Amino acid sequence: MMTICKGCGKQVQESEVAMCTHCLGPKAHVLTLAKSRGSASDVPMPPALEKRLQDFLRNHYRENPSGYVFANRNGNSYSVGKVTEYGLWPAQKALNIERSGLHAFRHAAASELLEEGVPLTVVQRQMRHCDARTTLQKYGHVVGDAHRRAVNTLAEKIERYTAIELVPSAELVPSTL
Repeated sequence: MMTICKGCGKQVQESEVAMCTHCLGPKAHVLTLAKSRGSASDVPMPPALEKRLQDFLRNHYRENPSGYVFANRNGNSYSVGKVTEYGLWPAQKALNIERSGLHAFRHAAASELLEEGVPLTVVQRQMRHCDARTTLQKYGHVVGDAHRRAVNTLAEKIERYTAIELVPSAELVPSTL
C-alpha cells in the first residue's frame, strides 16, 4: 500500500487505503485515481510496482463486497489513521526514521521526480495538480536544490580544467630580438 503511495504520488483524498480493483484498469501499467467521483485520471504505474501489486493480489488479496484492494478482516477499507499508526510508524521506528504521515510519500515522489530533472508539467500531471504553479509552489525548493547542485557540478568541472597548467608552445612565446 505504501509502495503505491510512493510510486504513484497518491494522496489521502485519492483513497490509497480504499483503492478498488477497478482502479487497476484495462491499460497496462496504469492506475486510475480519483480525488472525487468526477475527477478520475490515469497515472502511469512503473512495471516493478505493477508486478508487486499483481503479486499482492495473487497471494494476499481478500475477496470483499466493495472490491477494495487492501481490505481488513471485515472486508472494509483501512482507515488512514490505523494504517499510519499500525503500519507506517512501526516501520519508521524499526528503521530509526522520524515519524511522518502518508502524505510524506507523495511529497517524496514529487521531490524525487523534480530532482531527476523531470519536466515540471510531467510532475504536475503525476501529482494531478490543475496548475503547474501549484506544483512549483509546493515543491519549488527542490528545483532550487537541483539548480544549486547543477551550478556546483559546473563549477567543479570548470575548476578541474582551469587547474591544469597550460604550457605555452614555442609559437606563442614572444621572441626577443
